[in-house]
Amino acid sequence: MSWPGLVSPEGDWPPEGGPLILTHSGRLAQEVGRFPSPATTGGSMAAMFRRATGSDAVGLRDLEKAANLVALAHVFPPEQHPYPDQLVLDRWREVLADPDVTTLVSEDDEGLTAFAAFDEDTLLHLAVRTNQWASGLARTLMAEVPSTRLWCLAENHRARRFYERLGWRPTGKEEPETFVPFPVRLEYELR
Repeated sequence: MSWPGLVSPEGDWPPEGGPLILTHSGRLAQEVGRFPSPATTGGSMAAMFRRATGSDAVGLRDLEKAANLVALAHVFPPEQHPYPDQLVLDRWREVLADPDVTTLVSEDDEGLTAFAAFDEDTLLHLAVRTNQWASGLARTLMAEVPSTRLWCLAENHRARRFYERLGWRPTGKEEPETFVPFPVRLEYELR
Protein backbone atom coordinates (compact mmCIF):
# COMPACT_ATOMS: atom_id res chain seq x y z
CA MET A 1 0.00 0.00 0.00
CA SER A 2 1.28 3.51 -0.74
CA TRP A 3 0.29 6.96 0.40
CA PRO A 4 0.63 10.06 -1.78
CA GLY A 5 3.48 12.31 -0.79
CA LEU A 6 5.23 9.75 1.42
CA VAL A 7 8.48 8.30 0.14
CA SER A 8 11.77 7.11 1.51
CA PRO A 9 15.03 8.54 0.15
CA GLU A 10 15.28 5.48 -2.10
CA GLY A 11 11.70 5.90 -3.33
CA ASP A 12 10.34 2.74 -1.72
CA TRP A 13 7.48 2.06 0.68
CA PRO A 14 7.56 0.97 3.34
CA PRO A 15 11.04 2.37 3.90
CA GLU A 16 13.75 0.00 5.06
CA GLY A 17 15.21 2.18 7.80
CA GLY A 18 16.29 5.76 7.43
CA PRO A 19 14.19 8.91 7.50
CA LEU A 20 11.17 9.59 5.35
CA ILE A 21 11.02 12.49 2.96
CA LEU A 22 7.57 13.99 3.17
CA THR A 23 6.58 15.96 0.12
CA HIS A 24 4.01 18.78 0.26
CA SER A 25 0.85 16.70 0.73
CA GLY A 26 2.67 14.31 3.04
CA ARG A 27 3.73 17.15 5.33
CA LEU A 28 0.18 18.44 5.40
CA ALA A 29 -1.17 14.98 6.20
CA GLN A 30 1.36 14.59 8.98
CA GLU A 31 0.45 17.98 10.44
CA VAL A 32 -3.24 17.10 10.69
CA GLY A 33 -2.39 13.65 12.03
CA ARG A 34 -3.84 11.49 9.29
CA PHE A 35 -2.91 10.25 5.85
CA PRO A 36 -5.15 10.17 2.77
CA SER A 37 -7.27 7.09 2.20
CA PRO A 38 -8.74 5.64 -0.99
CA ALA A 39 -12.01 7.36 -0.12
CA THR A 40 -10.31 10.78 -0.16
CA THR A 41 -8.35 10.17 -3.34
CA GLY A 42 -11.25 9.30 -5.62
CA GLY A 43 -11.31 5.59 -4.79
CA SER A 44 -7.79 4.74 -5.88
CA MET A 45 -4.42 5.30 -4.34
CA ALA A 46 -2.45 8.19 -5.77
CA ALA A 47 0.93 7.73 -7.39
CA MET A 48 4.11 7.48 -5.37
CA PHE A 49 6.85 9.98 -6.14
CA ARG A 50 10.54 9.95 -5.40
CA ARG A 51 13.31 12.47 -5.87
CA ALA A 52 15.15 12.08 -9.14
CA THR A 53 18.88 11.40 -9.09
CA GLY A 54 21.64 11.88 -11.64
CA SER A 55 20.97 8.38 -12.95
CA ASP A 56 17.50 9.55 -14.08
CA ALA A 57 18.82 12.13 -16.58
CA VAL A 58 18.39 9.93 -19.67
CA GLY A 59 14.94 8.76 -18.56
CA LEU A 60 13.84 12.35 -17.93
CA ARG A 61 15.08 13.40 -21.37
CA ASP A 62 13.37 10.43 -23.03
CA LEU A 63 10.04 11.03 -21.26
CA GLU A 64 10.15 14.74 -22.10
CA LYS A 65 10.97 13.94 -25.73
CA ALA A 66 8.14 11.40 -26.10
CA ALA A 67 5.59 13.77 -24.58
CA ASN A 68 6.80 16.76 -26.60
CA LEU A 69 6.77 14.88 -29.91
CA VAL A 70 3.05 14.27 -29.37
CA ALA A 71 1.96 17.46 -27.60
CA LEU A 72 4.10 19.96 -29.49
CA ALA A 73 4.49 18.51 -33.00
CA HIS A 74 2.48 21.45 -34.36
CA VAL A 75 4.94 23.88 -32.71
CA PHE A 76 8.19 21.98 -33.34
CA PRO A 77 7.53 19.82 -36.43
CA PRO A 78 10.16 17.07 -36.08
CA GLU A 79 10.94 17.01 -39.80
CA GLN A 80 11.88 20.72 -39.60
CA HIS A 81 13.17 20.87 -36.01
CA PRO A 82 14.72 17.57 -34.88
CA TYR A 83 14.53 17.06 -31.15
CA PRO A 84 17.66 18.47 -29.45
CA ASP A 85 18.50 15.26 -27.56
CA GLN A 86 21.95 16.25 -26.31
CA LEU A 87 20.94 19.80 -25.31
CA VAL A 88 17.98 18.51 -23.32
CA LEU A 89 20.09 15.78 -21.69
CA ASP A 90 22.70 18.37 -20.70
CA ARG A 91 19.96 20.60 -19.31
CA TRP A 92 18.59 17.71 -17.20
CA ARG A 93 22.05 17.05 -15.81
CA GLU A 94 22.27 20.71 -14.79
CA VAL A 95 18.78 20.63 -13.25
CA LEU A 96 19.57 17.49 -11.26
CA ALA A 97 22.84 18.99 -10.00
CA ASP A 98 21.17 22.23 -8.86
CA PRO A 99 20.59 22.07 -5.07
CA ASP A 100 17.80 24.66 -5.36
CA VAL A 101 15.73 22.49 -7.72
CA THR A 102 13.63 19.50 -6.69
CA THR A 103 12.71 16.94 -9.34
CA LEU A 104 10.04 14.40 -8.44
CA VAL A 105 9.36 11.35 -10.60
CA SER A 106 6.95 8.45 -10.69
CA GLU A 107 7.68 5.19 -12.44
CA ASP A 108 6.38 1.77 -13.29
CA ASP A 109 7.94 -1.37 -14.76
CA GLU A 110 8.41 0.40 -18.12
CA GLY A 111 10.29 3.41 -16.70
CA LEU A 112 9.40 6.95 -15.73
CA THR A 113 5.73 7.87 -15.97
CA ALA A 114 5.86 11.52 -14.88
CA PHE A 115 8.12 14.24 -13.55
CA ALA A 116 7.97 17.73 -12.12
CA ALA A 117 11.04 19.91 -11.58
CA PHE A 118 10.59 23.04 -9.49
CA ASP A 119 12.32 25.51 -7.25
CA GLU A 120 10.84 27.57 -4.45
CA ASP A 121 8.95 29.87 -6.82
CA THR A 122 8.71 28.29 -10.28
CA LEU A 123 7.55 25.03 -11.83
CA LEU A 124 10.34 24.48 -14.35
CA HIS A 125 9.34 21.24 -16.11
CA LEU A 126 6.33 18.91 -16.07
CA ALA A 127 5.60 15.90 -18.26
CA VAL A 128 3.55 12.71 -18.13
CA ARG A 129 3.96 9.64 -20.33
CA THR A 130 1.36 9.90 -23.09
CA ASN A 131 -0.39 6.65 -22.14
CA GLN A 132 -0.99 8.21 -18.70
CA TRP A 133 -2.53 11.45 -19.98
CA ALA A 134 -5.94 12.19 -18.42
CA SER A 135 -5.29 9.59 -15.69
CA GLY A 136 -5.03 12.11 -12.84
CA LEU A 137 -1.28 11.56 -12.54
CA ALA A 138 -0.37 15.15 -13.51
CA ARG A 139 -2.95 16.57 -11.10
CA THR A 140 -1.60 14.37 -8.29
CA LEU A 141 1.96 15.41 -9.10
CA MET A 142 1.00 19.10 -9.16
CA ALA A 143 -0.29 18.74 -5.60
CA GLU A 144 3.34 18.13 -4.59
CA VAL A 145 4.62 21.33 -6.22
CA PRO A 146 4.78 24.37 -3.92
CA SER A 147 5.69 26.77 -6.75
CA THR A 148 3.31 29.54 -7.75
CA ARG A 149 4.75 30.50 -11.15
CA LEU A 150 5.40 28.72 -14.46
CA TRP A 151 5.95 29.35 -18.15
CA CYS A 152 3.92 27.54 -20.82
CA LEU A 153 4.04 27.73 -24.60
CA ALA A 154 1.14 29.78 -25.93
CA GLU A 155 0.42 27.03 -28.48
CA ASN A 156 0.44 24.23 -25.88
CA HIS A 157 -3.34 24.35 -25.55
CA ARG A 158 -3.70 21.07 -23.66
CA ALA A 159 -1.23 22.16 -20.96
CA ARG A 160 -2.78 25.62 -20.70
CA ARG A 161 -6.26 24.14 -20.17
CA PHE A 162 -4.83 21.81 -17.53
CA TYR A 163 -3.11 24.61 -15.61
CA GLU A 164 -6.14 26.88 -15.86
CA ARG A 165 -8.41 24.15 -14.44
CA LEU A 166 -6.04 24.04 -11.45
CA GLY A 167 -6.37 27.79 -10.86
CA TRP A 168 -3.32 29.10 -12.73
CA ARG A 169 -3.81 32.35 -14.66
CA PRO A 170 -1.71 34.17 -17.28
CA THR A 171 0.10 37.23 -15.91
CA GLY A 172 0.34 38.98 -19.28
CA LYS A 173 4.11 38.44 -19.53
CA GLU A 174 5.39 36.80 -22.72
CA GLU A 175 8.83 35.84 -24.01
CA PRO A 176 10.29 33.69 -26.78
CA GLU A 177 11.22 30.08 -26.05
CA THR A 178 14.93 29.30 -26.28
CA PHE A 179 14.54 26.61 -28.99
CA VAL A 180 14.02 27.26 -32.72
CA PRO A 181 11.53 28.40 -34.03
CA PHE A 182 11.32 30.44 -30.79
CA PRO A 183 7.57 30.20 -30.12
CA VAL A 184 6.02 32.50 -27.53
CA ARG A 185 5.70 31.28 -24.00
CA LEU A 186 3.39 32.78 -21.38
CA GLU A 187 3.94 33.27 -17.68
CA TYR A 188 1.28 31.85 -15.36
CA GLU A 189 0.69 32.38 -11.64
CA LEU A 190 -1.33 30.30 -9.24
CA ARG A 191 -4.09 32.46 -7.83
